[in-house]
Amino acid sequence: MDIDYDLGEETLKRAEAINQHLVDGTTPEPIDDPFWCNDCPYLHVCLPPMSGKEVEILNDDKIAEMLDRMDELKPFVDEYKQIDDELKRILEGKEKVLIGNWMITGKWVERKSYEIPAELKEKYATVTRYWKRNIEKVSAD
Repeated sequence: MDIDYDLGEETLKRAEAINQHLVDGTTPEPIDDPFWCNDCPYLHVCLPPMSGKEVEILNDDKIAEMLDRMDELKPFVDEYKQIDDELKRILEGKEKVLIGNWMITGKWVERKSYEIPAELKEKYATVTRYWKRNIEKVSAD
């Protein structure tokens, strides 16, 4: 494991500053960064000067209907994912299956990925293997 001495030093300096504030009974200078401030549990103590952009108001019934419909469909997403995961588990390795009105085909796919310097890619390529399936509804006609 590599040790990041710069990160360790920065973390140590922050810890020392926090301890000094505790000893002195003071608080650090506020920051004005929505990335940190919006979810900070101490926002009420710090009260930094928050700046932001004005809100754009759209009057578009089609977008509003789409958002309403998306909200209605949310509960079904979890059920879909649960069924999909179970089907993946059951059907993995089955190349051609007919179940009721459904034809399921599948095959193993290998994919190489490279996360190393270009000169070492071929020597240290990572191969991931997964089962790719296709589900089609067939009619009895």
